[in-house]
Amino acid sequence: MTDGETNPSAEPATEEPNPADAKMAKLVYICFIIGFFFGPLVIVGLVIAYVQTRTGPAWLESHYRFQIRTFWIAILYFIFVFLLGFIAIILGSLFEILNLFAIIPMALAIFIVVFWFVRCIKGFGQVMLSGL
Repeated sequence: MTDGETNPSAEPATEEPNPADAKMAKLVYICFIIGFFFGPLVIVGLVIAYVQTRTGPAWLESHYRFQIRTFWIAILYFIFVFLLGFIAIILGSLFEILNLFAIIPMALAIFIVVFWFVRCIKGFGQVMLSGL
């Protein structure tokens, strides 16, 4: 090879989207949605997302990161709401009122559920819109 020639195999190959790869991302979103009602499926989906982040195609990496972030953000919010609810119960019993303090944690819990489903449906829709 002369100095002016380039090695075609050394150039980064653009990865063509493969429908089989997109199925894994869709599976994680489905696991997350169903897993909201049947908890262990969320963990299965999370494990798949972590594995696919490292071994899956680069064009789906953002979906897997989105799925992983959705899980951890929801878990952190649920822990916060649980602690807030615990404090609300204690304050409600100390002041002998009808647990009006519990309204805030309940509203936040509803927000987290909506957050979970919106992110899962939005991500699933994005995978579907990619034409795969």
